[in-house]
Amino acid sequence: MNRNKKIQVLQALDEIERRKRLYPLQYFKPHAKQADFIQSLKDTRIVLFGGGNRSGKTVMCAVAALSYAYGYWIPEALQDPAVTCPDSGDYPRREDVPPKYWIRRADGLPLRAQRSILIVTGLSLLKGIGNIIWPELENWLPGGVKFKVSRGALSVPIKLAHPDGDWTISFGSVEQGSMAFEGAKHDAVGFDEPPHRPVYNSCWRGLIDFFGSAWMTFTPLGNHAPWIYEEFYTSDREDVAIIEVNQKENPYVSEEALTAFEQGVQFNEEELLARQSGKFGFLTYRAFPSYDPDKHLIEPFKIPSSWPRVCACDPASRRPFYFLWLAFDKVNDTFVAYREFPYEKEHYKFRNSEWTIRDYARILRNTEGTERIDARVIDPRFGVAEYTIKGQKTTSVVTDFAEYDIHFDPRVPDTAREEAGIQRIRDLLWFDSRMPIGPQNRPRLVIFNNLKSLPHALSNYSFIPPDARDDRIIKDKASEFAKDPIDTLRYAILYGEPGRCDRAPTSYISEHDLEQENNYGDDWLV
Repeated sequence: MNRNKKIQVLQALDEIERRKRLYPLQYFKPHAKQADFIQSLKDTRIVLFGGGNRSGKTVMCAVAALSYAYGYWIPEALQDPAVTCPDSGDYPRREDVPPKYWIRRADGLPLRAQRSILIVTGLSLLKGIGNIIWPELENWLPGGVKFKVSRGALSVPIKLAHPDGDWTISFGSVEQGSMAFEGAKHDAVGFDEPPHRPVYNSCWRGLIDFFGSAWMTFTPLGNHAPWIYEEFYTSDREDVAIIEVNQKENPYVSEEALTAFEQGVQFNEEELLARQSGKFGFLTYRAFPSYDPDKHLIEPFKIPSSWPRVCACDPASRRPFYFLWLAFDKVNDTFVAYREFPYEKEHYKFRNSEWTIRDYARILRNTEGTERIDARVIDPRFGVAEYTIKGQKTTSVVTDFAEYDIHFDPRVPDTAREEAGIQRIRDLLWFDSRMPIGPQNRPRLVIFNNLKSLPHALSNYSFIPPDARDDRIIKDKASEFAKDPIDTLRYAILYGEPGRCDRAPTSYISEHDLEQENNYGDDWLV
């Protein structure tokens, strides 16, 4: 290569470096999961990007924020030969970009002319914005523009504004509290690391006027990760897209770096799972890890009339009462959960209820018909509780049901010790997963597969992780999520087989002649 050719190559390399400084997003190449994130933001209003450490999630928060600020998908538009960057060193204005690249609101309209974007960190303002988000955002800002930057305490940026007034990006932290985000209106909100639920709710309210979108880029760790799981991961919402990305799916991080990451610190099982795969590690604290839908859920069948049956109730003040019906197979020493109420959707999805004791009595009568129920059990505490309101003493739930000739027995042993019921349920669920299911190796609690709330609760009921409680005060504490079905199951299991106990008057027993049926034996077993 002669001297002139070498000079031309060096000049070309210098030009590429100059353009990288001026238009860095022109050279941004997302990996596969990052591309999925961008596509999801086009199609869905709320996108969750749960990633392990060094999976590229914070990069996507910054890139998405800048794209929403400019009003179009910058990395895609700049790959189009028809789109040219101005000599000013700025990214093109939206009006100079084909409409196919424009970002649109949830109702299909383009973003407004003067756009407001908010980024909220789940960490402190100094750490989350000053040390993480702001340096990442600076990497992708066009190099030829003098942006207006407002700074707060410790010189942490709190607002970034385009000099032409087209857009602003504001920064906040959950440490400011939910009221700090009330009143403002935004076109999009990005959350980096899990936010508090009240902060998310306040920000979501600010998106109403402009049909704004929201995204979360986070590693599912900390006290505020569980609500995200129960709100989004366990729902069937059409306006939510979920992407999970593993460290190893980021091609820009070497295998040596990942190995050093894993070996450098002794992570516990929960934390390592979240930091590597972006999956919710707190589920490693499941109360019933042996529960397996393939083994514990069975096809519904006609319950033999000779099997004792119990109806258990967990009353509630805000959500509906939860009812669970179990039958006991004496031959196989097995409980069968065959019915529940409410039945149209999972119990945790109900926000409130207007049903009264009169309504529940009618529901029970209509549901059971002439079916024989051998016993009814109820929460021993709430079931008999009586309150005085404005000097007027109220009757208990047990007393109220008795007025409709429906008698619940609150005398359930060992309910004061939650761990006793959990251990009993574990015993009934247990089977040796290393061996095939058979008469000598099978669970002794099975559930009809048309039930919704109980299977969901068995999958998700978990203990609060150690970092969310004080071990000096509470050693083990179960969460409140999906608690009602588990409590109801505890009452029924601890009460025992109805046919072997004589604790209270039997509940509603029909006068019809009971059929004489042969026991189903092992035919129904999974």
